[in-house]
Amino acid sequence: MLGFMGDATGAETLADIVSGKVKIATFENGGAFGNGAKSMDGFMIALGRTKAPCALDPLLARLKLVIPEASVTSIRGVCLSRGAGGPGRGAGSG
Repeated sequence: MLGFMGDATGAETLADIVSGKVKIATFENGGAFGNGAKSMDGFMIALGRTKAPCALDPLLARLKLVIPEASVTSIRGVCLSRGAGGPGRGAGSG
């Protein structure tokens, strides 16, 4: 919850979840989360909103997994995490 509000407390844990270093129970397509959102999307969005330096590498690694035939929903989490003003490393951030 803190990550969604932009608080970087726990950003390393979120980064470990997104990168797959830490395995957790997920509840896919749960009505309580609305519109069948995937829980990994939520972790990616929260991680991006922390603006923590440790966020960029796991998010870019997730993006590399996307194939051209993939649906838009497969990249929703990464896109929304970056749109949330994620970590400023990369092109144009210097």
